[in-house]
Amino acid sequence: MATTNNNESEMGYKALGEHIKRLRLNQGLGLREAGRRAQVDHSWWGRLEEGQYVSPDPRLIGKVARALGVDIEELWVAAGLATGRRLPSFRPYLRARYDLPPEAIAQLEAHFELLSDKYQAKGESDGRNHLNAA
Repeated sequence: MATTNNNESEMGYKALGEHIKRLRLNQGLGLREAGRRAQVDHSWWGRLEEGQYVSPDPRLIGKVARALGVDIEELWVAAGLATGRRLPSFRPYLRARYDLPPEAIAQLEAHFELLSDKYQAKGESDGRNHLNAA
């Protein structure tokens, strides 16, 4: 059993590294600039992206999240190390799930906001919330 858990956690950290790399590249950041922004060594960041750390320091992961402008929960969910019960906004989901340019994500987020406003207003007028209806 321990081997399975270790393999699952290894796969999770590889997924974390891939997600971080995708976010960094989408922002046009090199490793050195990303490391500078996060105040971590760029070579550490590179090893993180390669999934070489089985248990990276959560404080450093927090610095990475801030440097990339994302919630740390998004990174833990990407690694499969959190359930996502405290769900991030729509934007991190789109970044994690789809390989879209930032302008496409912004358009989808704006469209979602329009729909959300429309149905919440409708739900208030007839006493129901359509977004939460079963």
